[in-house]
Formats: sequence, structure tokens, C-alpha cells
Amino acid sequence: MSAIIVSKSKREKTAGMSEYAAFLLVELYIRDSKLYHSRLESGSKRSKTPRQQCLEEWQKELSAIGCERTTEQIHQRMKGDIITTKARLAAEEAEKSKTGGVDAENFPKLDLARTKLYEHLSSSHEVEGVIGGIESDFSDEILNLQKSVLVVKLENAKIKQETLIIERETADILRQIAYVEAERLGISTLSRSSIPSSSKH
Repeated sequence: MSAIIVSKSKREKTAGMSEYAAFLLVELYIRDSKLYHSRLESGSKRSKTPRQQCLEEWQKELSAIGCERTTEQIHQRMKGDIITTKARLAAEEAEKSKTGGVDAENFPKLDLARTKLYEHLSSSHEVEGVIGGIESDFSDEILNLQKSVLVVKLENAKIKQETLIIERETADILRQIAYVEAERLGISTLSRSSIPSSSKH
């Protein structure tokens, strides 16, 4: 019985969504974010929490576009989006404090839904206190993002290095062409040895 429950839990956590459904979910979250993060002030123990109310409403709206998901699947999806996006914002803030700026090329590209969430969180007060976070998986996401950033930086550095090599080789070829052209025109004062080559540096 426990194996069946675990299997079901894993399926719920890993259930994916179409790009349109994911984008709609983020829009619903933005619309209801204050209620979603609020607490139940009064009422009986049977009362639904504000978060449960939001999840059930989102479930109906997603179902209306053909995206059938449980409230737990919706919760896990939204939780993952929030963690990933807040981790991105925190990593950018850390880089900004070190370098004085943020190079977007150093970070993995966000999908459409998370880009929308990124814009919302970066322009609201919800991002304050993000380092502490309320999500237990936040620090793990930060580490994963930092690894991704390092990979992107290494790839960019490799591309720049290859570009410099190509530029040097191109410069050498142009110098050789200039030498040949000079010889063809009979310019005896121009010699191969007088033409500096970047390959010697």
C-alpha cells in the first residue's frame, strides 16, 4: 500500500504542463498571490485555507482549457516555478553585488511562464527576504542554478577564445595576401619578415 502511495506522489510531483497551461497558471498565481500566501485568520478546523481555495479555483480554470490536474500537482508545479525563479533572482543579486551588474547571458534562459513570474517577482516586494525563503528546496535550487551559471560562463569563455583564435588566423591570412599583392605589384621594399604575425605572440 505504501509503495502505491509513494508512486502516486511521484507522479503528482512530476506531472508536466503545456506551455499555455503553465503560463495561465502563473497568471492565476499573480492574480491571487496575496490570497495564496495569506493565512487563515479565523474559522473552524474544517475551513479551507486560502491556499486550498486558490488551488481549487486554479484547478477549475486549468480544466476549462483541457489541462486536468489535481490540486497537489498544481501546487507542486507552482512551488517549483516559484523556487526556480526566486533562486534566479537571488543568484543575479549575488552577481550584482560582486560585479556591479548582471549579464543575462551568464544565466540559463527561462521558459515563457517563468519569465512572466520573474517579471512579477522582480517588480514586487515578494522577492524581499528571498535568501531565507519559506521553501525547503530553495537552497538546493540555488546550488543547481549556480552550477548552470558556471557551465554557461565556461561555454561563453570557450566561444570567446575560439573567436580570438579565428581572428588571429584571419589577420595572418590578410597579411599574407598583402605580401603576395605587394610582390605582384613589384614593391620590393615590402618583405615577409617586415610583416608582423600574430602567431608569434
